[in-house]
Formats: sequence, C-alpha cells, structure tokens
Amino acid sequence: MHLIRDKKSKQVLFIDYAATADPQPGAAVYPAFDPATMEVGWTDQSYIPAFHDIDAAGRVVELDLDEAARRGLYQPDPTQKLVGGKLVAKSDKELVAEGLLDLAAMKAQAIEACSKAALELRAKLIPDYKLQNAALGVYDDDRLPAYRATIEAFRAEVHRLEAAIEKAKTLQDLRAITPKFPDSIISAPAGPPEDKPRRKK
Repeated sequence: MHLIRDKKSKQVLFIDYAATADPQPGAAVYPAFDPATMEVGWTDQSYIPAFHDIDAAGRVVELDLDEAARRGLYQPDPTQKLVGGKLVAKSDKELVAEGLLDLAAMKAQAIEACSKAALELRAKLIPDYKLQNAALGVYDDDRLPAYRATIEAFRAEVHRLEAAIEKAKTLQDLRAITPKFPDSIISAPAGPPEDKPRRKK
C-alpha cells in the first residue's frame, strides 16, 4: 500500500491500496506526483495509521499519541491530557486554572439545582392540590400544620445548601455537599396543652 502526502501540511492526497512487495516511485503510484511538494510512503500493512510519518527509507511509520502531539498532528480535547501515551481527564484544579471550569458559574448551577430538587421532592410528598385542600380546611386540623412544618423543613435545607455552596472554595468542596431533604411528612410540633376545667368536689 502506498500513500502520497503533501510535504508541508502532511495531508494525505492519495492512497493506493494495491499491495506491492517493495516501495514504488511516486510517479508510478500517482501520475500527478510532484517531488518538489509531495512525498510517497509505503507499508506492507493493510491500513494507514491515523498518525504516521514517512521515514528515510520511504516506509510509513505509526506514531504514538505523544509523538503525534509533539509534531502537531494531534491535539487532545481541552479537558484531557496525555500521560505516558494515554489520554486521561484533567483534574478539577487544572480545569479551573485553565479557565475551562468557572467555580462561580458552577455554584450558581448547584444552587438552582437544589431549589429545583426541593420543589420536585416536596411535590411528591405534598402535591399542590393537597396544599390547596388543606388551606381550604378540607382536611383535619392536624394536616395543615404538618404540611407547613414539612415545607419549612425543605426551605431550611435549601438555605443550608445555599450557604454551604457559597462557602465552597473548590470544586471538591462543592461536590462534597449533600442534600438532606425530608423523605416523609413531618409531624407538626404539639401545641401547649389545653386547660381542662376542674371537676367540683
């Protein structure tokens, strides 16, 4: 197999998939071959590596990712880096330092996500129609105070989360924050005992 490549840009211009025992001259492979601007490479493999070079003998040589990156033939995704020829994800610290992650923006997203989660979880425990019924006095007297106590618990947890999120100095701190929303309706605190009339002796 032969390939014709532009000398300057290293762009592959033509591939001849015919198998040959030895390298052939460029003109024999590609009639429009220009030795001033083009080069020919040969390989006995059945494919052309994604990243390659042509050595002094005219053979196609595969390049690893490190070498391809050094030669400008490969650029990792901005969120990744090469370590020992392997792609690994950059750390949060590196992403923030390089401006790929904005801690302030992530805090705002986290606060919004907490508020949304609180509303969704509250609606599962106490749907809006039950709130309306309780406010209208459809249920017994204990139901509305219990709903109020539950809603207040959700609000208190959202406020706690917002404060913790604002206090976070790193993404690690931010991701360590765990919501603790109520998972059941909270019983309202008992009111003061009613004075019962004393029996006359």
